[in-house]
Amino acid sequence: MKIVTITSDSYRHKYLPSLIEISKSLDLKKSFIEKNKKTKTIQYNSTYLKKYLNDRKKIEKKIFKKFVSKNFNKKKQKIIKEHEINSNSFVKKIDIIKPDLIISFGCSIIKSRLINKYKYKFINIHLGLSPYMRGAGTNFFPFYLKKLELLGSTIMFIDYKLDDGKIIHQITPNFVNTDNIHTVGLKLIKKTFLELIEILQSKKKLVGKKFKVKNSYYFKRKDFNENFLIKAKENLKKGIIRKYINKKRKVKIIKFL
Repeated sequence: MKIVTITSDSYRHKYLPSLIEISKSLDLKKSFIEKNKKTKTIQYNSTYLKKYLNDRKKIEKKIFKKFVSKNFNKKKQKIIKEHEINSNSFVKKIDIIKPDLIISFGCSIIKSRLINKYKYKFINIHLGLSPYMRGAGTNFFPFYLKKLELLGSTIMFIDYKLDDGKIIHQITPNFVNTDNIHTVGLKLIKKTFLELIEILQSKKKLVGKKFKVKNSYYFKRKDFNENFLIKAKENLKKGIIRKYINKKRKVKIIKFL
């Protein structure tokens, strides 16, 4: 299976092409790495928020750096500019490769030009349980909402509407009492990609479906602020994870295997 990945340049993002690179029966042809200027220029006036993001980087390195440093193939890497994926020139680059599958994770919003041509050969990794949680910060806000049952990730076919494609497979985190917001989210990424590899190596045809829910949430990047973070951390201190482990509330999800 010839695969192209489109992702960003953090260790958690590079874990995807690194894992594909060493996986049997999967052939990583190109890893497009988008330099996301937007995330690097967000101004956080609060030292509280800065510390939160710095803590995430430290944990991310612990989980992913060693593996990525060993297995990421720089020869297959192609650095692209932010939003370049929606240009005619980028579509031509994909056409030359003729991939069996394109996988996106953590890149700019992909628009119709690329979707039109590769819709059923194009899957996206959404760090949230669709359709319950859509948009940005979808594995942060459940801590604020005290709804840990809505934590998870979704492997889906790409679609024109954000996080609204047909769902192939969904993954939920394995909690331990010592977890925090960062460890839950980052361990979930690792689990998601390992299950994705298992799905692809099964050689079964990828199929997706949708389902409707009564209540759903949609958050934007700008919704993340210090007040939400303080409340989420208060919920952690009050034992939200321990309570969830003891009384697991489940929601409907889709499993491929």
